Amino acid sequence: MTSATGHWWALESYLRNSTLGARATKPTNLPPPPPPVDRASFAPGLVRKAVTPTGEFYGMSKNSIDPLIDPAGWRLKITENGRLVAAVQLSGTLIPCPATGASSRSGA
Repeated sequence: MTSATGHWWALESYLRNSTLGARATKPTNLPPPPPPVDRASFAPGLVRKAVTPTGEFYGMSKNSIDPLIDPAGWRLKITENGRLVAAVQLSGTLIPCPATGASSRSGA
């Protein structure tokens, strides 16, 4: 390859890159964003609410009927191969814990 041919390829590459670069830096007009949708009037019953109330969260139970547990008679028996390893019985009544926000961990 002669030096004249080498200069030609360099010039062609420079011009091609300059042309592509100039085209790439030009701004592109985007279509305007659609107006906000009024959730109350659009497809009532099909569009989710912005915030789901606590009572409407999905719940699931493997039981066909959830059992009612008597706290005074509740016992926990831990067995291994049918042999009792530990047993726990609560005395008195169960005290419900107050509902709190996000749990705070130290050093997590």
